Amino acid sequence: MALLTIFTVPKAFIHPHISLIQRNTARNLANLGPDVEAILVGDDEGVAEVAREYGLRHLPGVERNVQGTPIVASAFRLARENCNTPLLACINADNLVLPDFVETARFVSQQFKNFLLVGQRYELDITQPLDFGAGWGETLRADILQRSKPLGPGALEYMIFPRDQFSDMPSFAFGRSAWDNWMAFKACWEHWPMIDATGTIVLGHQNHDYSHLPGNKPPYKMIESLNNVRMGGGRRAIFTLKDATHLIADGQIQKQPITWARFVRGIETFPLSALHSFALAELVFWLFHPQRAFWEWRQIRAGKL
Repeated sequence: MALLTIFTVPKAFIHPHISLIQRNTARNLANLGPDVEAILVGDDEGVAEVAREYGLRHLPGVERNVQGTPIVASAFRLARENCNTPLLACINADNLVLPDFVETARFVSQQFKNFLLVGQRYELDITQPLDFGAGWGETLRADILQRSKPLGPGALEYMIFPRDQFSDMPSFAFGRSAWDNWMAFKACWEHWPMIDATGTIVLGHQNHDYSHLPGNKPPYKMIESLNNVRMGGGRRAIFTLKDATHLIADGQIQKQPITWARFVRGIETFPLSALHSFALAELVFWLFHPQRAFWEWRQIRAGKL
């Protein structure tokens, strides 16, 4: 039996560059070996055809919100109900994963029953089809490490977790902000180890524009992103890799070292992670960051947050 089901929700295969990089990802998933089941979720143009072309599973019928955007929880549910693997992984359809993705997932699952495995991405400019012939893993890894560095701790580029987790996800819009941060928050709320695998998993992100979004701009200020923040519990529930409890270093899972920044952040998040109190979390935030809290309050009053 396979170990890991990797699923993604591609955009329509219309824009030439988006189509190219998503085909690269589809070929990538098709070449990860027998430990991986790969699924393309969604009904957008070309998704079913590309899945069939590369021998991947296709799951139609993802639910959408009133704006027509796929709902994250629906994609998770489809993947969960249509796989037999103990682990699930969600990636974006422009990501490139290496064999270390699977090896690290196996290693962590042997240490913990419940967990969330996350990490940063390496950004790449890709303008041509990639070769997934013999030795592709070593070649692609060397290329990524030569051309790029991890982006930073703000984004969670991939999520690997036991299949039964995150079954109570709100109706987040896929491809918008904050739903991945909610997963980090949920892991801390449930006291599941959140493990930063950036130093072990090399994941490439194929850069692209945002021509599929209004104004060709990132989604951070879109109404759907703001709605995601609200559904996820508000701005205090936006957790990142800075909140990871563990990391993988030197082939071992280690607790994050205590630094002053982590100590302060721990005080800020204690009301949520330990006491499950949003009210107390808000009070602590006002005490630690009065100017920022006042700015946020004014933005919320103006309907901008």
